[in-house]
Amino acid sequence: MFLVTLMAASVAGVAFAHWSDMVYIEGTAEMGELIVGWLDIKFCWDNEDTFDPVKEVGWVECWLEVEETSVHHDPPETVFKEFYMVVHNAYPQYEAGCKVDLKNAGTIPAHIVGLSISDPDGVLTIEEDPADPTHYEIMKDVDGDGDLEAIINLFLYKQETGAPLVCNQLEPCTDEPVDIVLEFKQEAEECHTYRFSIEILAVQWNKAYLFP
Repeated sequence: MFLVTLMAASVAGVAFAHWSDMVYIEGTAEMGELIVGWLDIKFCWDNEDTFDPVKEVGWVECWLEVEETSVHHDPPETVFKEFYMVVHNAYPQYEAGCKVDLKNAGTIPAHIVGLSISDPDGVLTIEEDPADPTHYEIMKDVDGDGDLEAIINLFLYKQETGAPLVCNQLEPCTDEPVDIVLEFKQEAEECHTYRFSIEILAVQWNKAYLFP
């Protein structure tokens, strides 16, 4: 009889009261930040004080541009994406360099996985020294015979150890002092301007394996 009554009530649209309750999940994910840039320039130098007699002929000019500020630091940390080095009145056997700090201003480790050097004017060839990963030769066919001559030796390395930048990890809030050195060779041409651009690629530490 109870079952018959229940079925009859259901057909008739009679509602039966029941208890219910609900629980909730609210998720929040605070993302980190990857920001690598030039922190500051320590100083620039040349080798003219080693000549006899000492003369002030060439000089080096350096500056930073394109600010980027980390939003996760208190106070905020500002680095620069572009570093410019201009050598004035250079000549064979002239050497010039700058000491500059590369910093991880973000909150996650950054791994430097690549470094490429190019000529925006398309007249130079840049070759890496297979025996020295910190050394690059900037080359040009100076006399038109089809052979490339090295006109500038470029060195880029970590100040403290002399090691190359690639395959190095920068921890958050850590800076890496870097040396950039130019050596002008005998084949460098008079009254010429040579330009080159260096790109340094840094990725999040756990994706470094994607860049062999």
